[in-house]
Amino acid sequence: MKLSGNTILITGATSGPGLEMARRFHALGNKVIAVGSDYYRLQGMEGEMEDLTGLYADLSDPYAYVQLAARINAEFPNLNAIVHNMGDIQVSTADTDIPNSGTSSRFRSLVQLTEALLPQLRSGTPGAIMNVVADGPAYDINATRKAIVSYTDGLRHLLESSRISVYAFHGAADVFQQEAGSNAV
Repeated sequence: MKLSGNTILITGATSGPGLEMARRFHALGNKVIAVGSDYYRLQGMEGEMEDLTGLYADLSDPYAYVQLAARINAEFPNLNAIVHNMGDIQVSTADTDIPNSGTSSRFRSLVQLTEALLPQLRSGTPGAIMNVVADGPAYDINATRKAIVSYTDGLRHLLESSRISVYAFHGAADVFQQEAGSNAV
């Protein structure tokens, strides 16, 4: 995937690594669709970065992806990249005891949103899916991190003969630490 001229959806974009990625991808000349659960921060981002669209969605809600995917499919036909930012995931006892708790719901929404947008990604220009988990090695003891890496590996295998590249990164800095001459993420 080239580094500029893309339409990129970034989840978890209102703070931390997600906000950093939104700013960097925007500065590189991409149309950024920032998704987050803080409406006021999204408004601020829209004021700060021309041609950025902020979409409110709380992806800890297990059904939020349905409306979000429908809106993205309708309003952004040129979407060719997704960056899922999971931040620093902390799994609590409550997350393992309650099936629709925050962390498990966010992971489920990541998978479901990706699946809902795959037909659109496949029909467009070459693109990418990037799953970013902040702070920690690829095979951290955290079960959700392992699930994200496993899902990403499976998706990479599924899409290996398509024009969609699939990556797992471990922090926003990893996304931009590619060889300067490669022009690829």
